[in-house]
Amino acid sequence: SLKTIKAVNKKQFGFKCNRTNIILGRFENGNFTVTRDNKIGSGMLLPLYESNALMLTKEGESEVKEGDEIN
Repeated sequence: SLKTIKAVNKKQFGFKCNRTNIILGRFENGNFTVTRDNKIGSGMLLPLYESNALMLTKEGESEVKEGDEIN
């Protein structure tokens, strides 16, 4: 099972709002930093290597701002 933790987002980023998105990032010292500004193609493997955390978005959301608390 996946472990859910709270983190503070360190950099604003956007995503498509009409679906659930999986956002790659790094979790360190209670902070989440999105990988490559969330500009990742489906065939790119290096972003997976650079990331150690995932964030799942909710339908209807389209961005996360700097300082927002996320799961």
